[in-house]
Amino acid sequence: MIQIIGEGIVAGVLVSISVGPIFFMLLDISINRGFRNALMYILGVFISDIIMVCILQAGLFETLQKTPLFKDNFYLIGGGLLFIAGIGRLAYLLITPTKPHTTETQIDSKRTYSSSLLQGFIVNSMTPTVFLFWLGMATLHSQRSYALVHNSLLIFYLTIIATVIVLDIVKASLATRLRALLDATMVKRLNLALAIIIMLLGGRMLLLGLNIL
Repeated sequence: MIQIIGEGIVAGVLVSISVGPIFFMLLDISINRGFRNALMYILGVFISDIIMVCILQAGLFETLQKTPLFKDNFYLIGGGLLFIAGIGRLAYLLITPTKPHTTETQIDSKRTYSSSLLQGFIVNSMTPTVFLFWLGMATLHSQRSYALVHNSLLIFYLTIIATVIVLDIVKASLATRLRALLDATMVKRLNLALAIIIMLLGGRMLLLGLNIL
C-alpha cells in the first residue's frame, strides 16, 4: 500500500511540475480572475481526469487509437482551440488600454465560475499528452508487483489526482498573490507573455496534427 501511494505521489508531482497548456491557463486564470476561479478551473481539470480514467478502464481509448486519423484530428482540435484562445487573448490585450491595478475581491467574480470550470475541462480533455500520461500510468501499474492487489489501480489513480490537485491549488495561490506584487503594466506584460505561450503551444499542436513536426 505504501509503495502504491508513494509512486502515485511521485507521478503526481512529475505531471504537476510539467509545463504545458494546462499550467499556463491556470496561471492566466489565477492572475486575472482570482483564486476561487482558479479552483473552479482545477475542478474542471479534475472532472476531465476522472472521465479519462473511466474511458481508459473501459478499454475505449485503445479502440479510439485504432480509429483512422484519431491522433491527427485530436491534435488539430486541441491545437486549434488553444491557438484561437491565445490569439484572441493577445488581440484583446493589445487593443485594450492598461487598466488600473485591481484587488483580489475585484477580479474574483461568480459570473466567471462556470467559464473557468469549462475551460479547465476543455483544455485538459483536448491536450493529447494527458491521455498518453494516463495510458502510461496504466502500463506502469501493470508492471508492478502490487498490480494484483485489490483496488491497487484505483488507489494509484486517486493518489496521482489528489497530488496534482493539491499542487495546482498551491500554484494558483502563489499566482494570485503574485498579482498583488505587480503594478498594472507588469500584469499586462505577464498576460501578453501567457497569451503568446498559449498561442505557440496551440500552434505546435496544430503542426503535429498536420504532420509537419
